[in-house]
Amino acid sequence: MSRFRESVINTTPTGININVSQLKTFSNPQAYLYEVVKAYGFYNMKVVMNIVNGQSGKRIESDQFVLFKDRERVVIEELRLLRPIELTIDDKSVQYRFYDSTIDIEEVNV
Repeated sequence: MSRFRESVINTTPTGININVSQLKTFSNPQAYLYEVVKAYGFYNMKVVMNIVNGQSGKRIESDQFVLFKDRERVVIEELRLLRPIELTIDDKSVQYRFYDSTIDIEEVNV
């Protein structure tokens, strides 16, 4: 399993990247991949493998993580990095507050 992790998985500041080309060089890649993705709440390997073998952009979510295909890699990231934790709407503005940033959208008269 350590050889698999070294050659297939790259840890990033926001999650992990799984190299699809390297993944497919292992015999029974689904079994190896299951050992990785189950820690992130992904247990349905039919769905996971459809994403691995599918087009970029396909995604699934667990309670805390998102798994998606981006070109020749599968990415797993925390959902909290992608979802606002607070949304405020009033007559003239919208504010999205994330864990580490805020986006303000205000009406402008021109």
